[in-house]
Amino acid sequence: MSTAMTVRSMMAECLNISKDVRAQLLSHGLSGVQDRNYDKGLHLAQKTSVLRRWNDFIADLAIGNPSTDNVH
Repeated sequence: MSTAMTVRSMMAECLNISKDVRAQLLSHGLSGVQDRNYDKGLHLAQKTSVLRRWNDFIADLAIGNPSTDNVH
């Protein structure tokens, strides 16, 4: 993994987190009529799950044991 990767890139490439979920988590939000006007859900269960995977990934990196076990 390159040291120049952003959080957005690592979430995409290492954890296969969707573009929409990354946008919601990183406060970029979703654009488009459907997302702005109709999808008012908070999607907390999905965000919580992804943030747990991200936490595990970062913890593995911190202890020098990068694992692909948390990649879905």
